[in-house]
Amino acid sequence: MAGTANAAAKSEMIDLTNLSPDQLMQIKQEFEQEMTNIQDSLSTLHSCKAKYAGSKDALEAFQPDWENRQILVPLTSSMYVPGRIKDLNNFVIDIGTGYYIEKDLQGSKDYFKRRVEYVQEQIEKIEKIHLQKTRFLNSVIGVLEMKQAAALKMIQQQQQQQQQKRAPSLRRKNSFDDVAHTVKARLTCGLPVRALSLSLSLSLALAVVYVQSARCPLGRSRGACIV
Repeated sequence: MAGTANAAAKSEMIDLTNLSPDQLMQIKQEFEQEMTNIQDSLSTLHSCKAKYAGSKDALEAFQPDWENRQILVPLTSSMYVPGRIKDLNNFVIDIGTGYYIEKDLQGSKDYFKRRVEYVQEQIEKIEKIHLQKTRFLNSVIGVLEMKQAAALKMIQQQQQQQQQKRAPSLRRKNSFDDVAHTVKARLTCGLPVRALSLSLSLSLALAVVYVQSARCPLGRSRGACIV
């Protein structure tokens, strides 16, 4: 247990901001698995503590006048046979792995009391480790979410820059489309040929001026911009 606590303490000294998102994700998955194992261990210890405490309480309730008292003796978890108490000061205790010991009433009470206290100490130690790992896992998740948000923001900025680069070409295309739409509308209205020719020349001239102004920034000579 002490080695695990030291390992958790060393883990907290890692500078998480220097790790990549993939490394942080791997650490997160490993700690989540460890947290699951710790939870299983705590559940097992709490079950053992409840079993020992139940045996201790049963011995505390034992009365001296229970000799020859009828009881139900369990054969399985759901099957019993009737029996009678013959010896009030002799108990057989299961100590695990198929071993049993005999103790008197007071010795049996002391045994289960010690077991309850020992299991409680183990529970407290593991809960401290669980708390340390929980704090570290929360730190990992916080840094991981921060890095993921920064990466998403960078992608959005790149997309905006690409859209801004495409905008001038779209504006030039829309200008030519407007000229074509104007000519088509005037043809539909049945304008005289002369008026239509003059309108078309004016529209094309405006389009040429727009293209030249786009290709020739302010401050350069007109001859330097002729293509």
